[in-house]
Amino acid sequence: MQQALDLTEEFGTGETSLILTTYGVRQAFYDLLAADKRYPNTTKLTGGYTALDYNGHPFVVDKDCTAGTMYFLDESTFQMFRMQDFTWLDDDGSIWHRREDTHDWQATLAYFGDFGVTRRNANAAILDIQE
Repeated sequence: MQQALDLTEEFGTGETSLILTTYGVRQAFYDLLAADKRYPNTTKLTGGYTALDYNGHPFVVDKDCTAGTMYFLDESTFQMFRMQDFTWLDDDGSIWHRREDTHDWQATLAYFGDFGVTRRNANAAILDIQE
């Protein structure tokens, strides 16, 4: 874990602001600390959440995280790339379309963009962690 932090700071000139993982990986981390009779520190996050603290970085669980993986993220490198503003789809001269077999009308709002990072090497992942 320390090597991943060091590499992102050394080569990516970033600073990890969040460590993201699964419940199983967090439990494995707890088990390692318990075996050494060490107690983890916790950090208060905005919104009232509490997270484990690893070397000054919040260690957070996400149920949708990839199994056996730990992500070291520099949140300042994440950005929304927008190709155009929100727009109503207008294929036939009107944004309103009648739904089949109902008395309802609908309109479709579209957004053309993507979520990405500005510096990939400021982020890291450790793969294939035994849970």
